[in-house]
Amino acid sequence: PLEVVAQGASRAGVYRARLRAGAESGNVDLAVMGLWFLPDSLARTPHITALNLTGNQLVSLPETVGLMTSLEALRLSDNRLALLPAALGRLTRLTALGAMDNRLRVVHHSLAGLSRLTLLELANNPDLACPPSEVHALGASASLAFLAAVRAGVSGGKVDLCDKGLQVLALPWDDLATPLQMLAVSRNLLEQLPEPLVGMSNLTELRADTNRLVGLPLAMGRLVSLRVLALDGNALSTLPACVCDLTGLQRLTLDGNQLRFLHPRVSELQELGMLSAANNRLTMLPSSLGVLTGLRRLVLSGNPLAPLPPALLRRASLDLDVPRR
Repeated sequence: PLEVVAQGASRAGVYRARLRAGAESGNVDLAVMGLWFLPDSLARTPHITALNLTGNQLVSLPETVGLMTSLEALRLSDNRLALLPAALGRLTRLTALGAMDNRLRVVHHSLAGLSRLTLLELANNPDLACPPSEVHALGASASLAFLAAVRAGVSGGKVDLCDKGLQVLALPWDDLATPLQMLAVSRNLLEQLPEPLVGMSNLTELRADTNRLVGLPLAMGRLVSLRVLALDGNALSTLPACVCDLTGLQRLTLDGNQLRFLHPRVSELQELGMLSAANNRLTMLPSSLGVLTGLRRLVLSGNPLAPLPPALLRRASLDLDVPRR
């Protein structure tokens, strides 16, 4: 490569010697050679089982890296990589992948298929969000499980990331924009939901219960396909007005928050069949709640409520669970 030649004849000789040794042993060591790119000829050498590229200046990996199907160990630490690409998912014999001290932002979800991978080193990538640090710190199996959930969303429309200890939700939103229909992030440590979530136009079910949410994205109403929204067990003190923009919503659960009132615009949720806001701090309900003619179940137990609006009490078809007096 030109970047090696530019370092002088001696350095070029070292490079050639290492290639010759690797051709015989299958173990190619090109650490600290000043490489900016993975040589295409090297990527097309199928019998290599170990490749060490630590300490170079690599900014990307070519698609041809996926041709190195005999690779069992790949060392990429201390480079300038921003992405571990989809092509790496074809290296099904890989057992060790080192990518510490880079500039990684995303590990492609195709790596979830690397079933033999037991070592995945991703530390010291401060901007890495997928998988997040709280996941990859738990090791290769936790990271692969996270990536498998993302892959399931891309291919099947359902992402289940419950019980992952997530503090931030960062996903490849562009890949999920069309296929995503269900997202479950229950029982994590999320304090907010990311703005890109509102671009998931086909999302019908969002479960974000048992987190630490204090609010929701202002543009939440763009989720026009949403039918089920679970926000139980968070730290909401008010029902955000943006929820009232979700006019197709059929089921809304808000139990175990800190709600003091429900937004008057809740009457705009004309498709709502079930509303649960148990164990909050509600003292009164908006009279507009009575115009929700499709409402079949209303759960309000565990609230210091004043008498209910007469329009609700007259509804024979409404299943009421209210505080006992």
